[in-house]
Amino acid sequence: SFLVSSIYDVGTDNGSVRYRYIDWDGTLNGGAITVRVRTGTSTDTSQYLPWEYCPPLEKGQFLEGVNGINPGDRYIQYRVDISSPSSALTPLFHNIRVFYTIDTVGPIITSTEVFMEPESYPYIDSLDLVFSEPTNRPDIYIGNIDRVLSLSNNHSWLSSDGFIGGIGWVSDERLRIRLLFFGDTPATVRIGDMIYPDSSTIRDEYENPSVRPVAIKQIGIEEREKLRITNYELRIYPNPFRGFVRIAYSVMRNASEKHSTPYALRPTLGIYDLTGRLIRTLPITDHRSPIIELTWDGRDKNGDTVPSGLYFVRLNIADTSLTARLVKIR
Repeated sequence: SFLVSSIYDVGTDNGSVRYRYIDWDGTLNGGAITVRVRTGTSTDTSQYLPWEYCPPLEKGQFLEGVNGINPGDRYIQYRVDISSPSSALTPLFHNIRVFYTIDTVGPIITSTEVFMEPESYPYIDSLDLVFSEPTNRPDIYIGNIDRVLSLSNNHSWLSSDGFIGGIGWVSDERLRIRLLFFGDTPATVRIGDMIYPDSSTIRDEYENPSVRPVAIKQIGIEEREKLRITNYELRIYPNPFRGFVRIAYSVMRNASEKHSTPYALRPTLGIYDLTGRLIRTLPITDHRSPIIELTWDGRDKNGDTVPSGLYFVRLNIADTSLTARLVKIR
């Protein structure tokens, strides 16, 4: 006998749904319980993968890459098959839990990195807006910056005659704004002003807009010098992974730093196990590119496949390092 569930709606069709793993409880009573799951973009199950092609799932199994379960699908359905050698003892199916994640929050401005020389106080030389995730990098220019990133106190990014030093995306997560502070018509933006994104222009890959306001804060000299060295990013995808995993890092240096070319930093990248033992070093041959992407095949330095579990990726650059967790699954 079998049971087919209703169709469940995870609540968003923005493409961000990621089905993680499944768990269920039952009493076998000498029989067997088989669970299958499938997903779809609508409630029309004729578009779903037929049940006979959906593989049986184990308790605690990761769902990434499972046939019939597609990332981004809004609707999900499960089927439970019960078999028993005796009609006197029937397996009992108690409950099922499918764990998934969705992203309905847009990019958040996590910090405002202000640069200002003592002689220009209280005027800001330049400012970097750092977002929590990659953005769509919209075109922001003189004609729309006061609308896209409006300021409190009726202040403006532009000088009174309508000019600005420059606006540009340094990366998907970083917007740099250079201001004009000299002359008789400086921009009125100040430390302490609130920045209000317009809730439509700056978005993430799932079209979630940036909406949360943030206050402009100044960093000190020591902190500014540190940013010149440690302003880099490390990304790992997919994570968890099975066969291969991509590890990417980018170096974003302060443009005013004369010796800021990435190749001068000579970065190194290693994979470590839970004991802290270095199991593999990934060679970096192109030191000049500000963005490097490497691939790890899940093997150690001897060419042997490492077991599933938790590992650490460590990027060493200049006199600092950045560590991220990496999970290998079956």
